[in-house]
Amino acid sequence: MQSIKRNWKGKSASLPREYQVGQAHKFLKLLRLSGFTPMAVAMFVLGTALSFTAPYVSLYGVNHAHMSPGHLGFFMTMMAVSGVAISRYLGKRSDAAPNRRPYVLVANFAAVIGYGGLGLTSNYWIIMILGCVFLGIAAAILPQMFAFSKTALTFSDDEQEDLGMAGLRTLVSIAWVFGPSIGAILLSLLDFDGLFGIAAGCFLLAGLLVLRVKAPAVPHHTVRTQPAAPLDSGMVELTMPDCATPCTDGAPRRAAPAVASRASTATLAQSASRAAVAAPKAAHAGAVPSKEAAAAAVPTKDAGTAASPRKPFDMTIMLAFTAFTLIGVSGAALMIALPIYMVNVLHGNSHQVAMMFGWGALLEVPIMLGFGLSSKRLPKSKLIAAGALIHVVYFVSILFADSAEHLVPLQAANAFVVSVFSCLGMQYFQELMPGEPGAATTLFFNTNRVGAIVAGVLTGWIAGLFGYWQVFVMCACLSGIAFVMLVYLARAEGRVRGKAGKAKLAS
Repeated sequence: MQSIKRNWKGKSASLPREYQVGQAHKFLKLLRLSGFTPMAVAMFVLGTALSFTAPYVSLYGVNHAHMSPGHLGFFMTMMAVSGVAISRYLGKRSDAAPNRRPYVLVANFAAVIGYGGLGLTSNYWIIMILGCVFLGIAAAILPQMFAFSKTALTFSDDEQEDLGMAGLRTLVSIAWVFGPSIGAILLSLLDFDGLFGIAAGCFLLAGLLVLRVKAPAVPHHTVRTQPAAPLDSGMVELTMPDCATPCTDGAPRRAAPAVASRASTATLAQSASRAAVAAPKAAHAGAVPSKEAAAAAVPTKDAGTAASPRKPFDMTIMLAFTAFTLIGVSGAALMIALPIYMVNVLHGNSHQVAMMFGWGALLEVPIMLGFGLSSKRLPKSKLIAAGALIHVVYFVSILFADSAEHLVPLQAANAFVVSVFSCLGMQYFQELMPGEPGAATTLFFNTNRVGAIVAGVLTGWIAGLFGYWQVFVMCACLSGIAFVMLVYLARAEGRVRGKAGKAKLAS
């Protein structure tokens, strides 16, 4: 008995070491993945460029171009409108194209022209043209980079893919740890023309690094999937093999298993099983699945669900999009108002602005890595709802801060919110829209873009009439509304999972 206890204790004591070795092996295997290293460096450089520009655009408008709050709000709104329209168009085109790389390069080179031009002028209407045209195209950089990574990198399984995508997102956050501080130094030494010029060079370098990532031709034989139904309807959601990944480049590609995640009856589960047998064979051959496989993948009316193509916005996606957009409004208004509030109201300086953004980004790194390592086991919908609640607390705390120094530690709360919505939120939308990584990723990023549209108008209007303090009151209210919507979605998802569990037991 004592021997058994000693062996058990010895084994349990070695578990942490084994776990650490296992996690290190996962990262090393990821680094050896073809194309991952240049893609990772490109993401880091891109994050650096964004950290040089995003915190200081509003200060550029007020202090360099001498915009009023109304003019600044109109500029930010029009830039966001063009960004949403152009990035959505490019997202659809890239999903239908054999190679996403040209779209990534166009977005990067547009950023080079846009930010390079901003540094050379203070004319309001020239700034509007640069913002609406070139920076509107540049708005597609992040969604296109992530979609390109998802399809171009040959991940071995879903776990490695989740870790890889979280790692790429984390590199963007790491760049934000020191980027705003370096940006503040460059701003004090070189003014806005030097700051934006160096940022343009970073965008150019990121585009050149993307050229080093091999992107094999993609045969477009994508199995269309059943819609993500309203959560209370009990409609089955099938995730079919991802035939939009390369299957003919000589290396065998994994096919994601068919998953009946919201089965309402045993008959639907059996239909999904037949589809899982038939479809991978067709995916491996690079051909369109047979009629039998397609028929098995679509629930019939006899099985309890009408077979109809997925609507662009069903109720689930609409609610999720609206809630994420409200959080996007709050986040965009924060980026516009907080630097001005710190400098002009709380009498801080650009170095304190940089410290605030850098501290928040530093805290995001371990949180995002943790999400990447355990994303399959995390309750995404509950964590996202919790993030919205913490956002409310964060904005209320800003209202009671009476100095710029008090705002810096508050970024711990904002870091959690950013990590949850950026890391888990992207996966959340991709699960709602299986088989459409470009459209899903673009839709997710467009919640921020639409949020920026609304934020530009509201921030300019509220700040012009009442002041920047009242902008944060608005942000707290909008985050509260988003919290209520996300709680509803999380509870509805729980009810659906409960029904699916009962159906599985009944079968």
